[in-house]
Amino acid sequence: MTERSRWKPLPTGDVKSKAIIAFLTDFGYIDPYVGICKGVISRINPDVNIIDITHGVYPQNILQAAIYLDASLKDFPEGTIFLAVVDPGVGGKRKAIVIEVDKYFFVGPDNGIFSKALSSFSSYKAYEILWDKLKDTISSFGIIRNRPSSSFHARDIFAPAGALLSLDKRVDEFSQEIDVIKGLDIPKPFFKEDGLWGEILYFDHFGSAITNITVKDIATNFGPECELKIYLKEKDIDIPFKKTYSDVSRGFPVALIGSFGHLEISINCGNARNSLKLHSGDKIHIKRLS
Repeated sequence: MTERSRWKPLPTGDVKSKAIIAFLTDFGYIDPYVGICKGVISRINPDVNIIDITHGVYPQNILQAAIYLDASLKDFPEGTIFLAVVDPGVGGKRKAIVIEVDKYFFVGPDNGIFSKALSSFSSYKAYEILWDKLKDTISSFGIIRNRPSSSFHARDIFAPAGALLSLDKRVDEFSQEIDVIKGLDIPKPFFKEDGLWGEILYFDHFGSAITNITVKDIATNFGPECELKIYLKEKDIDIPFKKTYSDVSRGFPVALIGSFGHLEISINCGNARNSLKLHSGDKIHIKRLS
């Protein structure tokens, strides 16, 4: 990857950066963690635009966060800094990293959370955030910490790093380049003589089951005009495959392609997770109707 020309000295005078930080976590909306992180960011760059992607990722669900992050990329402008923190390994041996690609930065834990988003790019540069260098850099903004908390790296490491990037600070001022980052083992669907097999990955706010089967998987294995039936193996039930929720009566199950391009199992005006007693990992079987 060639060195980009976007690295510029920090402007002088009253000129401020108008960068965007897109923030995604599993912190929820009750505790003050999100607000505290935004406070830290604002101490470093009061003018940065912080956009919340979501803070409703299921706790510790790195896979859900990775899918949400990937689904969000195309709707953010070039130069956006994606601050993504779903971090069950906080305080452990996992690295704190910054990733640079052609259009964006990613800041967060090295636990695979960025792997799906990075699949859209041909190359990237990765950096490990170094605490001693970061500590010295943020001290000039009045943020004095002897060491990071063992349980709140979002406040002490990731938020400051994202804020510094929003001011066009060079990433190597508080990090060092690394060669390898961790990937994420995302279960892949597979096709057999009896049809296409996949599984439930996670559930959204409405209780719809999001699977690892994509619209591309269905088109590749069945074609665009084929009539299909969806079977939930563990529940021994079948579900009609339709285009919209309203193609079935209120309270009835339906399978369709959701806005992220994944097959989902839903209940029209209901909660599929509760009504059908579904779980992550439940097997999905798609058959061609004769």
